[in-house]
Amino acid sequence: MCRADLRVGQTQIVVVGILIKSPKKITYSKNPQDWVKTKINQRIIDVEQATEGRGYFNTNNQQYKFLSINTAFGYDGIYKGALFKNQYFDNSDILRIEITPNLIPNDGILQGIIVEKFEDEKLIAHIFLDEDWKKQFGDTINIAWGSEYQNFKKFELKQISTGVYMDEIEDDIERFSEDFNIHQGGIMVGNIQTPGVYMVQIEGDITVIALH
Repeated sequence: MCRADLRVGQTQIVVVGILIKSPKKITYSKNPQDWVKTKINQRIIDVEQATEGRGYFNTNNQQYKFLSINTAFGYDGIYKGALFKNQYFDNSDILRIEITPNLIPNDGILQGIIVEKFEDEKLIAHIFLDEDWKKQFGDTINIAWGSEYQNFKKFELKQISTGVYMDEIEDDIERFSEDFNIHQGGIMVGNIQTPGVYMVQIEGDITVIALH
């Protein structure tokens, strides 16, 4: 509240106004360590922070809006050859793997998420996996990506928070069309051993999570 006294001749005029604070500017960190929030035993990947306010996790996909681009990246995966959408429960109704930003390291459940965004006109995917991936697969975790999954590299187990590992790749921008509304191929991470293999072709004891 503010008050101003004005005198016009012998008349006193009192002007009362309300001070309105400008909205606080949100700042986003480029340091991936700042994207991980700790809540008791959870390590939560802040998708909004990671995408600089342009994206968020929506149960089974990542919504993303940037300039003229308004799209969604879908998720799915394979657990030992069995396809799943976001979670896989075995025959005993035990959760074995989950695509989620809420990671609980060392709980025996494979958890991870892939977050995609533009950085300096390049489309970058940040891949987060929890400690259970390292325990189960060690250094056999690889990344395949592209319109035909033709690109391939080892997942670098860089720990950015206790029990959380991250690696990143530059996505194949050629796999998108119609202003990013049509997606072809995608990104897979898991114990895959060769490039150029589509999800529907994966067989055997292979486990991956994927973004399309």
